[in-house]
Amino acid sequence: MIKKTYLFLLLSFLFSLTYCDNKKETDKKPVNPPATKTGSSTSSGPETEKVTPFYVKVNDSLIMRSEPSTSSDKVSCNQFSMDSSLHNKNGWTCASSCSRDTTALSPGDILEVHEQTKEEVKVNKWSARWYKVSVISDYDKFYYSYSCPDYFWVYGKFVDKTNYTPPKDK
Repeated sequence: MIKKTYLFLLLSFLFSLTYCDNKKETDKKPVNPPATKTGSSTSSGPETEKVTPFYVKVNDSLIMRSEPSTSSDKVSCNQFSMDSSLHNKNGWTCASSCSRDTTALSPGDILEVHEQTKEEVKVNKWSARWYKVSVISDYDKFYYSYSCPDYFWVYGKFVDKTNYTPPKDK
């Protein structure tokens, strides 16, 4: 089991290096931006503001977006697992570990919020803020891991604030 865990972590790390190396330097942003207010994130999008980072937990299947709008592009991540029983189910392929491309997060996933819309935005029958987030990869607690862009947007109806505390560096 320990060998599988180390192999999984190594493969996840190698994939993230490949993914990160393909990004432009101008796309890279600091992990913890300062808590200052900003204007509109897009010329026609809602006004946003940076916030002191906090954590939310996904409460339903959640589509990731490039901007705070349902009409913006979906963001794709590579999801990893060591559960070989997933092979050929819901887009999973398995060799020594399993992976799939996904545009949605699963219930229970933890996200760190860095920015939000200033006002709630109506989507269908709901009103909630959009959050600019990053995925928390805590290999000790979660069976799945993701390799995603640094930041993307999620609609607040499908997350709940949580008292999650990131592990301290060893």
